[in-house]
Amino acid sequence: MPPTPDTPNVLLIHGHDMGRWLSCYGLPNVPTPNLNAFGDTAIVFEQAFSAAPLCTPSRGAMLTGMLPHANGLNGLSHDSWLYFDDVRTLPEYLSDEGYLTTLIGLQHENPDPLVLGYEQVRGLGFLPRSEPVVDAMLEWLAEQDGQRPWFCNVGCWEAHRPWPETDYVPADPATVHVPAYLPDNEHTRADIAAMYGALAQFDENFGRLLAEVDDETLIIVTTDHGVPFPAPRARCSTRGSASP
Repeated sequence: MPPTPDTPNVLLIHGHDMGRWLSCYGLPNVPTPNLNAFGDTAIVFEQAFSAAPLCTPSRGAMLTGMLPHANGLNGLSHDSWLYFDDVRTLPEYLSDEGYLTTLIGLQHENPDPLVLGYEQVRGLGFLPRSEPVVDAMLEWLAEQDGQRPWFCNVGCWEAHRPWPETDYVPADPATVHVPAYLPDNEHTRADIAAMYGALAQFDENFGRLLAEVDDETLIIVTTDHGVPFPAPRARCSTRGSASP
């Protein structure tokens, strides 16, 4: 069963701790030109919020359509929170419809990605940066023969801490946006500049991926929750749960 307009290929790519810190959400100095261009032709949600300001509960809700208390993931998976036994996931439902389901890169729903209902898993460790993740996605994409519609869940580390200069090139601290809930000083600006470097790398690799995916593929870009700063982090507020 090849993909059709009713059963398109589906690409879900998600960052980590990104919030809405993208130029298409009114932060023009955030270096995300590929995501900005994508947003020009996509549906951009301005009132989208994650189910929780914490990684595992948010991701579990995204992939089950159930709130954390209903699916079992009320806390972090590495703290022993797991799906209830009767919970089914999005890849399982799509498999029932003939989809090839694949996980590439980061997930945060279970320490063992093999139990999450995917037909294929190409994990790259717990902290996969976007460059090797997209490399793996493009390699996988080249193997597809068009005989089945596919769902590919692509998870990237950015923009979760840390942001070492060995991995990311920081932005100019003078150009960054300092939100009102943080002190505007050299330490804050250096910290945000480092995060901009992580966002830039995610954007660059998203652009590589976008160039190879055909126009008939349904592409969803999102994140788990807000940015990793003191006020948004793990807080039940707009800052903690606003998502693209």
